[in-house]
Amino acid sequence: MSCCSESLELGCSAGPSNPVLNMLVEQFLSESIAIKSADPSTSLKNQGSILSSQLYLASFWGFRDIVRRILELAKDQEIPFDVNAQNKVSLWTPLHAAAFQEHGPIVMMLLEHGADPNSTDSNGRSPKDFASASDKLWGHFAMLGLKRTDRSTLVSMGILKQVGGDMTASPPGSASLTAGRGIPL
Repeated sequence: MSCCSESLELGCSAGPSNPVLNMLVEQFLSESIAIKSADPSTSLKNQGSILSSQLYLASFWGFRDIVRRILELAKDQEIPFDVNAQNKVSLWTPLHAAAFQEHGPIVMMLLEHGADPNSTDSNGRSPKDFASASDKLWGHFAMLGLKRTDRSTLVSMGILKQVGGDMTASPPGSASLTAGRGIPL
C-alpha cells in the first residue's frame, strides 16, 4: 500500500531518503492534489496557483508520479496553470528545482509541458545553467539545441566551485559531491 491516497494511485518511487519525511511530503502533496472537486468554491485561478506550488515541491523532492499527476490534472480539468511559475523569493521555477536536484525524468516531463530552460532566478541562473554542470542532465537540454554554459561561467555563478585546478560541484568547505546528490547553490 502506498503512503498516498488510493484514488490517485501514486507510488513512493522517488523522493527523499528519510522514509518518514518521504511519507509526510508525499501525503501533503497528494492531499493537496485532491482539490480537483473537493471544494467547488475554490476558483480555477486559485486551483492553478495551488497546483503550481505543489508542482514546485514535487519537482524539488523528485516525486515523478505526483509531477505527472499535477500536469495531467491541470490539462484534464482545464485549470489555468503556469508550469513556469516562479517562487516569490528565489524566482526558481519547478524546472530550476528539478535541474538543481538532478531529477532527469522530471526535467523531461517539465520540458515536454513547456517549461522554460532559460528563465533566470534572483541570481541570474537558469535551469540550463544547473544542467550544464551535470552530465546526467545535459542531454535533455542539448536536444533543445541549447548551448552548454561553460565551466568558468558556472564557477562565477556559484554553481561550481573551483578546488585547486579542478572545478567540482561542491559547496564551500566540503568534499566533492557524487552524482545524483544535487548541485549546490
